[in-house]
Parts: sequence; C-alpha cells; structure tokens
Amino acid sequence: MKDRPCFLATLLAELASQQALSAGRDWDYIQSRYEHEGISFLTITLPTFCDGLLKSIEDGFVTPSNFPAFSRRRGSCLPKFLSGFMDKVFAPCGTLMSDADPDCIYSIRQICRFFKKADMECSKERFDAAIQKYVATDLELKNANSRIIEGQYDEDSYLCRVSSLLVRSLFSDFNRNDVRGKHGKGATADGLSRHERVLIREWPIRAEPYFPSCYHTIPNIGWINNLRGVRLLSEEEERPVKIVAVPKTLKSPRIIAMEPHYMMYMQQACMSEMVSRIEKHRLTCNSIRFSDQSVNRESARIESMNKNRATIDLSEASDRVSIELVRRIFDGVQLREFLLACRSSKAQLPDGTTLVLEKFASQGSANCFPVEAFVFYCLIQAAMHERRAERPTHQSITRLSRLIDVYGDDLIVPVHDLSCVVDKLEGYGLKVNASKSFSKSNFRESCGGDFYNGYAVKPVYLRVDPTRINDPSVRASTVLSLIETSNQLYLLGLWKTCREMRDHIQTLLTKEYRNGKDYRRKYAKVRRRLTRGLQGSFDPIAVPKMDCRRAIDIPTPDVPISFPSSGRFGYVSCQGASYTHWDKSRQVFKARSLVPTLIKGIDRRAPWISFGAVETHALRTGRTSRVLQCEAIHKGGTPVVQPDCGAGAETSPELRSRDFMAVVTKSISNIGNVVGVDWYTDVRSRDLSLKLGWVY
Repeated sequence: MKDRPCFLATLLAELASQQALSAGRDWDYIQSRYEHEGISFLTITLPTFCDGLLKSIEDGFVTPSNFPAFSRRRGSCLPKFLSGFMDKVFAPCGTLMSDADPDCIYSIRQICRFFKKADMECSKERFDAAIQKYVATDLELKNANSRIIEGQYDEDSYLCRVSSLLVRSLFSDFNRNDVRGKHGKGATADGLSRHERVLIREWPIRAEPYFPSCYHTIPNIGWINNLRGVRLLSEEEERPVKIVAVPKTLKSPRIIAMEPHYMMYMQQACMSEMVSRIEKHRLTCNSIRFSDQSVNRESARIESMNKNRATIDLSEASDRVSIELVRRIFDGVQLREFLLACRSSKAQLPDGTTLVLEKFASQGSANCFPVEAFVFYCLIQAAMHERRAERPTHQSITRLSRLIDVYGDDLIVPVHDLSCVVDKLEGYGLKVNASKSFSKSNFRESCGGDFYNGYAVKPVYLRVDPTRINDPSVRASTVLSLIETSNQLYLLGLWKTCREMRDHIQTLLTKEYRNGKDYRRKYAKVRRRLTRGLQGSFDPIAVPKMDCRRAIDIPTPDVPISFPSSGRFGYVSCQGASYTHWDKSRQVFKARSLVPTLIKGIDRRAPWISFGAVETHALRTGRTSRVLQCEAIHKGGTPVVQPDCGAGAETSPELRSRDFMAVVTKSISNIGNVVGVDWYTDVRSRDLSLKLGWVY
C-alpha cells in the first residue's frame, strides 16, 4: 500500500461502470488526499462523507455542514466528490429526489466505508480520550441516580406499573435452585486460562446467601476437600473489573470490562435464566430477542418502505444504565438480589486508579446485555402507555409489544411514539444517537441491516490492516478475512474487485517462501480453519474442502466456453462443480454435484441461478467422481441443457431453458469474468440486468 489504497481503485471503477459514470476525478481526489493525510483519510475522514449522506437523506435536503471535510461545487450545496453518484440521489437544488437510486446510495456507502473498520490500533491520544469519556459518562450517572433516589422513579406511575407487571410475571418464582453457573469464554480480570479457572479459589462473601460457595465452587461432592482452599473475600478485597480497549474503528476503540472469574461464573447463571424466561414469556417474546437479529433486520427493511416505525440507536448504551434504575425496576423479586450479588462495584483503569461505578455493568459483564434490553423495554412500554393515557395491564402490554423490537441497544418503535420514547429514555440518563436513528426518510438501520426503500445498501468492510496487506509474514487470520471479504464482494456482484482480491490472496500463498517450514505451517492452519469453520458460514455454494473442486465444461454450438475451477481456499463460487468425500457409514466415496438451475417466477429478464444437489456413488477403488458435463442440443432452434452426473442422475426440467444458456453465455461476454459462471442475488439493491445489459 505504498502508492495507492489497495482494492479501492478497482472498487470505485467497477461501481462507476455499473452506473454508467466516470470516476477518474474522484480517484485522483482520493489519491491526492491519501498522499497528504495518510491512512486516516480512508479510515476516519472518508466515512464522514457517508455520515453526511445519511443525515441529508434523513433531513430530505443537503446542507453544507453535512460535508465539512469536502469542498462544494460552485453555486451549489452539493459536494464535488462523487458528484456523479450524488446527482442520482439529490436534485441540483439539494433536495432529495423522490426516485433516488438505491444503487447509488449503496455505491457511495461502499466507497466511503470500505476502510472504516480496518484492523489497526488507535493512537494513544484517541485511546486516552475514550478512557476519559468512559469516566465522564460514569460521573454523569451520579445525577441520574440522585434523581431516582429523590423520587423521580416513584413519581413515574406508568414506569412503576409496567415494571411491576413485567418483573412479577417473569421472575416471581425465581429462586437459587434455578441458577446453574458456568465459566465464560472470554478473558478475565485475574488473567486465568480456561483450565485454571475451573477450580475456583476465591469467592465474595456477600454472595454466599444467593450463590453458596459449597455448591458453586466445586464440580461435585468428590471435590469437597477443595472447599478448604476457597478464600472468602470481603467487599474491599474483591478484585475490580479491568478496563481495556478492543478494536472498533480507528477513530475510537471500544471500552469493555474484564470481570473476575468468580463474578463471571455467577453472572452466567443469572444471564441464562433471564434470557430463557424473557424469550418465552408472552409479555416479552414478541419484542425482546437475544440470539436472532434477523427479525430486527427484516423489520428495518419493511419499515424503510412503510415508514410506520423508527429505528433508534443509543450511544454508550451499556455504560448509561444506572444502578439505581435497575434496583427500582427489579424491585419485589429475588432476582434483584442475585443481580446485585454478582455485580462488580469497582473498576480499575489502565493507569491503575480505581473507579467506583455508578452504572449497573459495563460491556463484558454477562448480565449487561439481558438487563439493558429489559430496562429499555420497560421504558418504551411506559412511554407508549403514557402517550396514550392508558393504564398498563397485561393485555395492553401484550398488544403494544407487537409494535416494539428490542435487540440490545437497537430499538424499533412506532414513529408516532418516537418523541415520547426518546424523552423517557433520556430522562433516565440514556443518550439517543441522533445520527444513527431514522424516522422521517426511507432509510432504516438495525442489527447490521441497512436498507433504503426496501433495498439493501449495507457496504462490505475490509477488516484487515491495509498497511500490512503485502507483508510476506501475513497472518493466517488476515488471509481468512480477505477470503471472506472476497466472498461478500462476489455475492454483491462486484466481481472485478473480488477477482483482484483473490489474485492477491493467491500471491500471498505462493510467495517465494512457499517451500519453507513457516509457509507449510501457515498453509496447514489456513486449511484447517477453512474446512472446519468457513464451510458452515455459507449455503450449499460454500466449498467444503480445499483443492477438491472439479472443472465444468459448458459447450454451446456457437460459443465454446471452458471454466476452470475457482473455488479453492474457501471461495464462494456459483459454477457447477462436484466434490467427493468418504462416507464412513457406507464405506463408499460419495460425489455430490452442484447443478446450476433456473428459479422461475422472479424476473423473466433476469433469471436467477440456484443449486440442485445430485448424489452419486463410486467404489472405494474409484477415488474420483465423474465431472459434471452440460451439453446443449438444438431441437427446433431451442437449446436444451442436459447434465450427466453419473448413474441414476436425472435431468432437471428447469435446465431445459433458453434463459439459462443466455445467463451462461452473456454473463461471460458482458461482465468479462473468465473465471466462472457469475450470478447475482437479492443482496444487491437493484436489478443488475438493467445495469449490465444482459441480452437474450
């Protein structure tokens, strides 16, 4: 990355070509600012252009303050940068077009956010600023706690009634026989490994009434003699949580807290019981979720068209849930005492100072996520009942729960209740992130799903260090990240950028040191992680093994085409192929052929391709399966595709289609991808056939 940003030139040119635009000046502008400002322009400054775009879309017009780091056109409020794309979204006067092109919105976001989440360490100044902000946020909660103690909560009759109904309905029968502790997967404040934390040597004495050490510190009665080695800690002797920073963006790191191993053990017990009850109870099962983000994403997609509900994002959500608010909401049930018994009250900052926490818990606590989601739900329900002047009951809570979606700090509420909900949240010390909350426009964002008028506009992020991407000693995790990024680009129809990235990966894996011991060790590590993990991340198009793909030949009467294998190293590929594996139960080699077929009824001008699986078997002595062959035969001027996948294989009737052969041939001639049969999916926002001009 010495002379230009990696992959960005190809990405910019490809997106511009899909829109029939020229991006030469935009590329010159990026190169010029990159030479003067360095990597910070790509990771910090360039993403602010996308933030200004979203603010302009939400407001319905462009103001110069939305793009402070970019110059404007003469006599216009629109920026010069990416002017071709902006002209398809905003009118010359700066107002949002009623028929704004979602593909252009996606293109702008993809160009500006490609390097936003690069895996690089923040500067010390930004790290110190994040720590100071963490401390300042905790000090602000003193005022919130004081207001609650002085009677703010007791005077809020709607919140008192809602929280009482919810807590007593869900947790009235909670007792200590329900909890089963377990150790978490993350790091702990005392630095113990997973094996070392199995035998618990320390236990807080204030937790004894709720988490007896004789029950939780030993695995079974056979270890009863180990109880003598358990040291009971007073509240002053308890180890504080350790505040650390983890990568988020180059602009600011994410501040989390590492809990002591004994605290994490108890917190996991409470968390499991809370999650199970909340996801199953009728008062909350329609709204609060902890493991399924797809519901929030689908709601965001639908509301980007209907505009009946708004998406709300909270800033520092975990750090702004005050301890007094949790005490009041969970009042009246035994669960409150369990939550307080396994809560760490002190935090150790990186400089060694100790901070007494005013918040309930920081990110890193197992109880943080379920407690904050439940608190947000109570506040939203109280605000909606208050706006309607309706007394909270079980029936009203159940009815309104169908209008609410809560996943952590990603909230979806009705637009008409938005102002009341925001006032209620901010009244108890929470902070709504206005730049990531959307209600007036056709843009919605929730749980990693970005949509404009029903079309997906979420960009792909390069999650590696771009300054070390050409380093010969690149780590296996970097190669895996590049492979996953290339697969995402492939599925989005950005095949030229995907090809350049895959060529770079092949270069990394075939350097001059490929015959050395270090290379063989790294290659083996990549292979193990791909075969174990990546194959479960994709659908049937994922490659289950390395170096086991077969080539496919699809000859036509006029255009003979040969497609070599392109699925090695875990690449997603749509080309028809087959692979073999040993079936231990049948003692045979099983060959599975992936046959490209046409899905009818979606778009006659843009037929889609899917896979149908055909299994064949071979004797143990025959270690290779037959290669999938597709032959086109003319009958009355209409080509018919017949695959031969071995004995017993049947020809899919959907393959007998002129449209399928058109996709095979024209995707090559129009797109220029000579590596395989390309396809496109509903991940892209618009019909690519209109952009690429497929002709049948």
